[in-house]
Amino acid sequence: GDLFMVTGSPGGNSIVAYVSKTLVGVLEWGKSAQEAIDLPNIIARGDTVGVEIDRPGGMEAADALRELGYKVEEREGENSGLHVIIVREDGLEGGADPRREGIAKALE
Repeated sequence: GDLFMVTGSPGGNSIVAYVSKTLVGVLEWGKSAQEAIDLPNIIARGDTVGVEIDRPGGMEAADALRELGYKVEEREGENSGLHVIIVREDGLEGGADPRREGIAKALE
């Protein structure tokens, strides 16, 4: 029942994909807040999946989705603007999307 994570992003109808990426990255893959934000954005709309290929792992994700039969649109510079705060045992962990303005800064 305790708060664990807060995440959000601007982005209109892409917000769900951006936020889902951070949830999967942290909860399923054990990534830090910043590592989850830094993952390539993958956005499925209709019969096309847009994959941000200019991020580490993006081209590999695009190729894997193509092999599974998806129509992939390669994109660069998806402007998500994610911010994440995770409650860890030793304090708060933050991350901010380098694709837009903003930083995560610890206050002591």
